[in-house]
Amino acid sequence: MNDLTKLFANKDFIMKLHRVGKIFPLHVTVCLNNADRSQELSLSEIRRLGTTLFGLKCQAVTLMGGDPLQHLYINEIIKSLNYNTVKIGIVTEGTHLHYLMDHAKVHWIQVTGKPDKKYLAEQKHRPICRQWLRPDAPTDDFTAGAKQCWVSLLKPVVWADGEIYPCLQIRNVSTFVATPSMGNDLLKIYTKQKPFDGSKCERCLNSELNKMLDAFVHKPERMEWV
Repeated sequence: MNDLTKLFANKDFIMKLHRVGKIFPLHVTVCLNNADRSQELSLSEIRRLGTTLFGLKCQAVTLMGGDPLQHLYINEIIKSLNYNTVKIGIVTEGTHLHYLMDHAKVHWIQVTGKPDKKYLAEQKHRPICRQWLRPDAPTDDFTAGAKQCWVSLLKPVVWADGEIYPCLQIRNVSTFVATPSMGNDLLKIYTKQKPFDGSKCERCLNSELNKMLDAFVHKPERMEWV
């Protein structure tokens, strides 16, 4: 199921988007274990991030890394992000699953390595393995980016140092000399409804999703004539 299909299946989000014409974070990826630990967000900063995401009605958070399970405060981080309305997912190599103290707070685990299958079975978690960044995607799948990248508001990426990026694709396979950031103030980004300028992007995988979001934001005439 692609992102566009999943978005249309989320009736509550679509109705809110149609009603207010503003985009709020549906899914946020939070990356942990920066190579330079001195540049990582502190536990208190991550807790503030969790409060902000809850206030913005975020529905899901995915923890990535490195391997987030190797983070010294992984259980405290999960607890701080796990509000009743926010689902938590983890992408892990799978060799540190025993570090998790409370599996009930984690809604899904994606295992990219070779974990202990017996351990997974005991925890009743089903690993979901798929290619996140699709480095081998056919060239035809990539398009030029849009000036107003609304997807950057729908599912941003918070890097380990607190900088916010429009997507995982640009953070890892950027065509820019220096990888562009949207800043580090998540609340300000959504208050101003200022999407990322993707006009220089050459490897966008979200063009169709972005066109749909643009239509909701700008509300073209005669939307009922489908």
